[in-house]
Amino acid sequence: MRIELLTKDNYDSWSMQVEALMTKNGTWKYTSGDLPPSFENFRCAIESRDELPGAEALKIKILEESEARCQKKRDEAAGAMVAWKKPKGAWKKQNSSQRNENHTNSNTNTKIKCFKCRKFGHKVTECPQNAKGHGAKVAQEPDAYIVCEADQNMAYKTNSNNKDGCWYLDSGSTFHVCHSENIFVDVTKVGREKLNLASNVSADIEAKGIVQLKISDESTNRTVNLEETLLVPNLRTNLISVSKITDRGHEVIFRKSEAIVKGSDGSIKMMADRIGNLYYIRNADEKAQAASEDQDRGKLALWHRRMDLNVRDLVEMTKKRSISGVSIGHASNLPPCDTCMKDKLTQLSFTHSTSRSTERLSIVHTDLCGPMRIQSKGGAFYFVTFVDDCTRWCEIYFIKQKSDVLNAFKEFKTYAENQTGKRIKHLQSDNGREYCNGEFDTFLKEQGIRRRLTVPHTPQQNGVAERKNRTLVEMARCIMFQGNLQMSFWAEAVHAANYIRNRCASRSLEGRTPYEGWTGKIPDLRHLRVIGTRAYILDKTPAKGKFDARAKEGVLVGYS
Repeated sequence: MRIELLTKDNYDSWSMQVEALMTKNGTWKYTSGDLPPSFENFRCAIESRDELPGAEALKIKILEESEARCQKKRDEAAGAMVAWKKPKGAWKKQNSSQRNENHTNSNTNTKIKCFKCRKFGHKVTECPQNAKGHGAKVAQEPDAYIVCEADQNMAYKTNSNNKDGCWYLDSGSTFHVCHSENIFVDVTKVGREKLNLASNVSADIEAKGIVQLKISDESTNRTVNLEETLLVPNLRTNLISVSKITDRGHEVIFRKSEAIVKGSDGSIKMMADRIGNLYYIRNADEKAQAASEDQDRGKLALWHRRMDLNVRDLVEMTKKRSISGVSIGHASNLPPCDTCMKDKLTQLSFTHSTSRSTERLSIVHTDLCGPMRIQSKGGAFYFVTFVDDCTRWCEIYFIKQKSDVLNAFKEFKTYAENQTGKRIKHLQSDNGREYCNGEFDTFLKEQGIRRRLTVPHTPQQNGVAERKNRTLVEMARCIMFQGNLQMSFWAEAVHAANYIRNRCASRSLEGRTPYEGWTGKIPDLRHLRVIGTRAYILDKTPAKGKFDARAKEGVLVGYS
């Protein structure tokens, strides 16, 4: 495509030809509107050339122009940088006239009085007392280099009001610096400490802690711990101190276009790409951090829905490895759960007992719950719980009427004693008629089981069983509400709640689960799903045709 020669009479047609050619080779988008107004002369110079550059060549020219302008700004501001110091030996290179002039100035300095320490020979900005105090110790480090490099980086931003989420390697910084508290995993508030910046400007240091920097690429996902990182919200950049890295035994290799951070074992920890005079960490920014945190919170929320367990206990169990098959990442908290707020709001609980048996089945707590307003699918109106005091293992039985409590206890006694090889020694209950009757008393005497009754109208003395029933009802209510189950499924929901609670850590067991105390094994929960989710059941009807469906659609209501 040829372009006619520009004259004073054909500008309109000439400009249309230029635009058509630049659109064809992919360079028009770089000059049509993306450049700031300050690049107007640069745009005109490009468009007036006889031979227009290609897209890649134009990118390079734009970056070179931007770097040249940044360098000009840095040169103009160099005299104002408070952290600038003359290198050692610089005085020896000056001529004799300069030495004489400096000698004269040194004599006059003896007449200068410092307004801070009231002594002669120096100004207040050179006063030795500026280095005293904990905050000044931080400020006396050459942190002004941070601002110099940060301002250079901001030249590449179209909106300087937005904070830069990237991380940069900085050989002049004496500390790791981060402006976002969200990515700290361990934060300690500090006193009134300052960080000296350029032009006698200082920034407040709010805290100090550990940042877990997540670095992701196509092949690996790594987490780098940046210890002793300063939280400085007023800075627009995040900086990684080279000196702090090397102090930890790591190695930093700078090259023309990149930098590599290697661990003491030679493995690559981080890589940085050079843009201008800055090295920014590859594949690490706050957006990636936030996305990773959101993903972890999503995992935690899913397991919270699956187990209907408070977040604190769930996080504690995964940290102590009391359970397996559960992955929640690094998340440790969630926003308030609407389901829990609606269905678990109660008064303060009873105080916990200070003593607990040390042998399985030494004491069994029991209590009856009901009647329910709606009959269960199995025809039950009540459920009765039996809780082992030593392991907090709970068995639950659904009955139609109160008189069935004795039969439920006989069934539990046979099962528990066969499973553990132990015998029940004490049965603790309230004074309900379902427990205090002649038939029940006779059975306990025949089996050599002592009865422990509470004081009338004092349910606190049977707190283990009472609290167990309350926990199960609350969890079952949440399960039905969340899974949109009919009220007639209350028995299945209570059974699922008990199944989950037996596999959750207990404070009475110092973080262990009742399942581990009862069986000696750590529970595996990878099979758990959200109650109420859609499920497919294999259809084993023998009269199926060859082209009939092999599964029926259903809803998950519990575990066997």
